[in-house]
Amino acid sequence: MPTILNVVALISGGKDSVFSIYHCRAKGHKIVALANLFPPGDDRDSEDMNSFMYQTIGHSVIPLYEKAFQIPLFRMRIQGLATNIDKYYSPPANSRSVDGPFPQDETESLYHLLSVVKTAHPEADAVCTGAILSDYQRSRVESVALRLGLQSLAYLWQYPYLPPHTQTSLLEDMESIRHRAIIIKVASGGLDESFLGQNVADSRIIVKLRRAMGKFGPIQGGSVLGEGGEYETLSVNGPGDLWSESVAIDTEQMQIILGEGGTAALNIRNAKLSRKEDLDMTQSESLRTPEGLDPEFECLRRELETTQVKQKAYRNRGDYAPFTVGASNRFSMHVARSLLYINNLGASTNTQGSGSVDEQMSVIISRLASLLKGNNLQDSDVIFSTLILRSMSDFRAVNTVYGAFFSRPQPPARVTVACGSNLPGGVDVTLSVVVNRLNASLRRGLHVQSISYWAPANIGPYSQAVGIASGSGGEDGKRAQVVYMAGQIPLVPATMELVNYGETIAEFKEQTVLSLQHLWRVGRAMAVENWLVGIAFVATPSQYLQTPVEELADVALDAWSSLYDLVRSLDHQDEDSEAEGVDVWDRKYGLNRQDDADSSSTIDTRH
Repeated sequence: MPTILNVVALISGGKDSVFSIYHCRAKGHKIVALANLFPPGDDRDSEDMNSFMYQTIGHSVIPLYEKAFQIPLFRMRIQGLATNIDKYYSPPANSRSVDGPFPQDETESLYHLLSVVKTAHPEADAVCTGAILSDYQRSRVESVALRLGLQSLAYLWQYPYLPPHTQTSLLEDMESIRHRAIIIKVASGGLDESFLGQNVADSRIIVKLRRAMGKFGPIQGGSVLGEGGEYETLSVNGPGDLWSESVAIDTEQMQIILGEGGTAALNIRNAKLSRKEDLDMTQSESLRTPEGLDPEFECLRRELETTQVKQKAYRNRGDYAPFTVGASNRFSMHVARSLLYINNLGASTNTQGSGSVDEQMSVIISRLASLLKGNNLQDSDVIFSTLILRSMSDFRAVNTVYGAFFSRPQPPARVTVACGSNLPGGVDVTLSVVVNRLNASLRRGLHVQSISYWAPANIGPYSQAVGIASGSGGEDGKRAQVVYMAGQIPLVPATMELVNYGETIAEFKEQTVLSLQHLWRVGRAMAVENWLVGIAFVATPSQYLQTPVEELADVALDAWSSLYDLVRSLDHQDEDSEAEGVDVWDRKYGLNRQDDADSSSTIDTRH
């Protein structure tokens, strides 16, 4: 059974922070507290603080949510400014002191607020946020949450890139459960004060938003959702199982404040709670959760389900061999262009002081640190690692030592495999790494530690992917990049549980498809256009699945080849069909994929 969490909901009043509460409840979690940060001043006319991290406009309404939701609310003033504007946040050295002075960065205000909430609610073990596409905001919530022992939940993460892959699906899902949020600020050339006070999820307003955003080119990057700061919202009503009362705003006392650059905002005064006429307690039950397969992976699942596994040529050539780490795989180190490869670092149990697996790992890390230093490199230059264990039961002990060394933001992408007796005697763990020797600014990582519907959270010292750009640009001036991907296993992202136990060949196929989808989604987020190589690690027969490992390997290779053929085939068809507006997935596979009336807001899912 999935773990039930006691969640602190971070709320700004905006549509996304409140909508995330419904998804937490849909997963069975309990909201034990609300938490909000607001500007340091007392001037109601200047409530819209220029913050990189927090929405503050409309914050005077936040106290009403405590009674409306019947959930305790904790508030604190924001201290400091955005002094650390790196994409991934690294906390200051003195951030762990709750009683000490506030560090300068505004992110630490969240640390202090959640510390107070945890004192009042020691049962709290998670925090939820409405982050959709902002790595900046998500990574800061994750940093604070992990330091306080809280699991970060971000069920709206990458929402426009999940089925049905449209920019407006989030707003349409809000409307389906009658969640109402009004626009209280506009800050885009395509929007004017006529949008103020309008329900953002109303179908007519959605059309107007799309048209306004479309004036500046293809609708992308979450602009229709306000992800680029195009507008801000305030939640005022919703399903009766959360909202016992609604927020009523006296429109006659709402003042429109015009700002620089065409911005306009509502100055909300005298908001109050109003008795709800509709106390339907079942509206939230119709909430859609985007947990299915993407269209191409549904196609792949059907293809694997209805076709027999092909006999591979390599089986006839006798090239198949089980994975081994033996005498031929000893320590080596070599340079290839901008990369340093350090292979098979190990520490035998015969080595003095390296008996247990954690002691072995400590020796390995010490050797790695020495090798890096000898090449004028450091831990942050490592971009990819492979951990090979004798037993996966050793993972926790090994990971503790590993994580203490790779403690900075955006750690290396990593693959961890247990291979039993294939390791040489006396060796319980080995480590191989790829190190970037050139400009560290060419590095780009993706490290999502929040649980979402998107892909499994990498909770710990390994990124989903790390890319390194080439030293020079191509003909178009853009730098090519090579992306190293972390290993993916068939976890259901929203629960972090295996999709099944793989007891039959059909279940193994399902696991294969889901693992590939995780890989593709991470690749899409990293703008991967071509897959150069993929490695599948397949378990040997066990008490659960007696199918020969060679046949399982064939399934994995079939899935990889079929997916690649599907993508190439559809790319070719798209060249002929795009002008006609034909959905090539529907034409080829007859899927009932939800179409978007505005083709420019449909997101390409094939790369």
